[in-house]
Amino acid sequence: MENLKISLIQSDLVWENPTLNRQYFEQKIAQIGETDLIVLPEMFTTGFTMNAARFAEKSDGETFTWLQKMALAKNAAITGSFIVEEQGKFYNRMFWVNPNGSFTKYDKHHTFTLAGEDKTYSAGKQQVVLEYKHWK
Repeated sequence: MENLKISLIQSDLVWENPTLNRQYFEQKIAQIGETDLIVLPEMFTTGFTMNAARFAEKSDGETFTWLQKMALAKNAAITGSFIVEEQGKFYNRMFWVNPNGSFTKYDKHHTFTLAGEDKTYSAGKQQVVLEYKHWK
């Protein structure tokens, strides 16, 4: 099995400001050397907000397109979650985007009830296991 170089970015976010957060992470990603995988925080565009209706995007919206752009630019997979609206429901949806733009998505299954996440976000129904460079 080959080595897998993983780059994690954990930082303070600009509360409920997707544009500034994407700009910030784009700068951080540009500073990363050779890597196989970039891991962004949960709800990296907004912080852990319950204002889902205000900040939700479509699955193929601006943040998803940005993730594809970052994966291509770094020739690395990238993963992180953001708020997605689909058929009137909101999801804390994680995307795994490969360097070629293909992707896998996962809707958070175990929502955080103490924060009221279960009252705002619909729980995912499927477990997702993916393989990348012979790692699962």
